[in-house]
Amino acid sequence: MTYIAFADEKKSDIVPKILNELTSFSDNLKFTLNDLESDGYAGSYSVNILEHSNHFHVSKFTNKDKTRFPARIKATATALKLQRHFGKYRISHSKKVFSIVRIGNVNHFQIEVGNPNTKYFIFDTGKKTHRDLDYSYYTWNKFRYNKVSPGDLFIYRTPQKVSSSKQFYFFGAGKVKEIREAKTSEPQYVQDGDQYAMIEDPCPFENLIYQNDIEPGEITDTRKNKDQTWNHFFNNYGMNEISKEDFNFLISKGMGDLKPEKMKQEAMISAHNKIASGSFSVEDKETLGKHRGAYQKIFSDNVKNNYNHQCAITGIRTRSLLVGAHIIPWSVDKDRRMDPQNGICLSKLMDKCYEDNLISIDKNYKVRISQSVLYDPELHKQLKPYAGMKIHLPRDKNYHPDRVCLQYKKDQFDEREN
Repeated sequence: MTYIAFADEKKSDIVPKILNELTSFSDNLKFTLNDLESDGYAGSYSVNILEHSNHFHVSKFTNKDKTRFPARIKATATALKLQRHFGKYRISHSKKVFSIVRIGNVNHFQIEVGNPNTKYFIFDTGKKTHRDLDYSYYTWNKFRYNKVSPGDLFIYRTPQKVSSSKQFYFFGAGKVKEIREAKTSEPQYVQDGDQYAMIEDPCPFENLIYQNDIEPGEITDTRKNKDQTWNHFFNNYGMNEISKEDFNFLISKGMGDLKPEKMKQEAMISAHNKIASGSFSVEDKETLGKHRGAYQKIFSDNVKNNYNHQCAITGIRTRSLLVGAHIIPWSVDKDRRMDPQNGICLSKLMDKCYEDNLISIDKNYKVRISQSVLYDPELHKQLKPYAGMKIHLPRDKNYHPDRVCLQYKKDQFDEREN
């Protein structure tokens, strides 16, 4: 990564011309400045523009002499900053033709990360005693922890003790908007010193980050006795200050280069809190457009975690091959759409077989195979070893498949067999 100083817009003839073109910029823009005297140097670079910085970051510029960096790309980056376009862009120039493409939001919190006063934290959540509503407010006692300030950023973590897979995982992020003293009349109050942060700019992760996805050395280790385990890595109280680099690392893994879509985020947050509160019903009007996919993603992630990312039938653990599937279909029962007990973790093959009633699971959690499978010798070869086998169940009995749901599917299976 190379750091290039922005151009001096007062001395540049090109920056004002580019600023005029940027009035129509959103995510992708191509324009030609025919009145430039020469063709100029060609180039194409990924740049990262932060608000509180006098430099922009450039990938793959290997010349040690920074004055050799293409002036027109430098001018374009300067114009983007002046128009308050922060983030990562691909800027290209060749023969007076300019191209700007937003290539992803490397950090959803570009402005805050650029502020030297911002602090970064991990907030543990998921305990029933936390009195929290994720992505809305977070409660703690100032006499036990008093480092957080308005404007600070945080990552949400579900600790091992409350994770159904017994793996901790990071699932989202947010910004502390303000901190309020809990009044005795408020549910956040239990004892003197209780306070809560109001959350803004909530950001659920597209990719949950499990403890097996990262090594202790990838996050700053403040333990006196460091090792390759996660033992005593985090503060027992459930709030940990981390470095900006650690925050950026976790945001990058959780969000990748995706630009968050507000409506999808809102649906993911709603789905997350429905499961957390035990309110599993979802009305059709809540799942218009892309919302249904967001709800189903949160449901699927939750079910897979309950099964510790293992197919209940085959034992397959490769995550890309796993589905957190509904037992009673989404379209059939709106009151069980987010119910974890109406879900089961299956490999993609087993999920399709279950959906098509080629296999079934009875009230004793044993696998049954359809007679129709005999007409496909290769499929029969795949399924036969599991006939009569009891499925792998979650450790927590509260997440075992509901027998009412299993019976619904088995009735469909029996009808097909007859």
